[in-house]
Amino acid sequence: MDELRPGTEDRPTPAGLLGDIVVCPQVAAEQAVTAGHSTMEEILLLTAHGILHLLGFDHAEPDEEREMFGLQRDILIGFAMSERGR
Repeated sequence: MDELRPGTEDRPTPAGLLGDIVVCPQVAAEQAVTAGHSTMEEILLLTAHGILHLLGFDHAEPDEEREMFGLQRDILIGFAMSERGR
């Protein structure tokens, strides 16, 4: 996953814009095989992970990792539950 930096002083990020999340389906498919789940599950995981980063979460420290990955798990469970309700 690559991370792009926010705007600069000369070119600030517009108000309300958190950033972009770009997912490459081919890379997601490769990662899914390694992780042992479907490509769609990997795309959902990458999307949830990216959203959390845009909201300011990180996982550089163990306590940050526990918090962020816990939230990521909750988001993915929410996706699964809403999918079952269809």
